[in-house]
Amino acid sequence: MQIKINLDNLTLLEREKQLIEKKLGSLSRYCQGYSLADLELTLGQNISQEKGKIFYGRARLILPGKDIIVNRQGETMLSLINQIRKELKEDIIRSKKKKESRLRRITKFFTKEQ
Repeated sequence: MQIKINLDNLTLLEREKQLIEKKLGSLSRYCQGYSLADLELTLGQNISQEKGKIFYGRARLILPGKDIIVNRQGETMLSLINQIRKELKEDIIRSKKKKESRLRRITKFFTKEQ
């Protein structure tokens, strides 16, 4: 799985970039059933007078036939990445279960006809 990181009003250190790739790269084990899987990650920072720094992220996991999009905000970069990872993991598993149940329904339909 390839991870493409786009930045908006934010600069990342090399170790932060490696941490992001390590955390989100672990999602590749859930994408093994898909031939091609790419992840586009957009990270940014809003500065407001009331709340201070707020990080936001948008992740788009490109799978064959379906894209999974997650938008999140967090107070720290680490919490933001963890939220995005958790949401993507749940959506990938949900998508796989839906695909499997559809395959079971189709096979059940064809076995009844014979």
